[in-house]
Amino acid sequence: NEVCTPGVRGNDQEKNEGGNDEVAVLGDTQVGNLAGNDVSDVVRKITESIRGDHGEISVEERLDNSGVDLNSDIVGNVLKRCFKVPHLATRFFDWLKVKNVSSVTTENYNTMLYMAGDAKKFESIERLFKEMEEYNCVKDTKTWTIIFMHYGKAKMIGKALTIFERMKKSGIEPDVEAYRLLIHLLCKSKKGEIALEFYKEIIKKGFEPNNGLYPKLLNCLAGCGNIDGVYLVVNDMMNVSNILEHDAYSYALKSFCIAGRIKEALELIKGLNEKKCELKPSVFRNLSEGSLQG
Repeated sequence: NEVCTPGVRGNDQEKNEGGNDEVAVLGDTQVGNLAGNDVSDVVRKITESIRGDHGEISVEERLDNSGVDLNSDIVGNVLKRCFKVPHLATRFFDWLKVKNVSSVTTENYNTMLYMAGDAKKFESIERLFKEMEEYNCVKDTKTWTIIFMHYGKAKMIGKALTIFERMKKSGIEPDVEAYRLLIHLLCKSKKGEIALEFYKEIIKKGFEPNNGLYPKLLNCLAGCGNIDGVYLVVNDMMNVSNILEHDAYSYALKSFCIAGRIKEALELIKGLNEKKCELKPSVFRNLSEGSLQG
């Protein structure tokens, strides 16, 4: 087990940590992403049938009497508009599986999986996941990613890693966004050594980490005391992503300061001075704040 040093001060980047990776992976499955999507009268009518108060008439009866033609796109938009009432979305989806099975698609299952995970209904996740085979819905990269993401966000890291490995064994190769999201979840759970191994897989596969991944990983590695890992990532920043030397080392120095590792920060500054590598003034402010609180 890793013993991680808590940060000595807040890091604004942590507030949005992983958000961009999640959006990249999930795309329109994210239920808030309705801009530009179909919000036609049909979608409004079905949504009203599901969410409206109609006395003693059941949701299923209202749907039977709606008289509208459904397709997978309309169903997807209705599900997204029911995000805040997942129990009603489930009733609609269950009705759909009986009445309009052609609208039951992988994408709509992914939306249901996302909602179940957001509500922390892990039994529902497992049920929906198994159901997909029954309805001939192929489990794509997004399906697996949604599932391991929600287990990871619930700090069930072992389960998240199991799902990730099952995805690979199923023949589906994780894309770079899936790797980035997994590394984010591992860093957030302070699993620096495991995060570093998956990071190495990204590099080996020829994927390029985005600039948002580097600070997360550096902060995690510095916090967990993996100094060699910090310098490995810094070298990749320069050699793989062509980040300027003084910027790459500034990230490393900031990660040492956030972790309260002032000794390592001072050693890095000494080495940079010998190389005549200039650092930004903000870096020294970070060092000063870390020294005061370390």
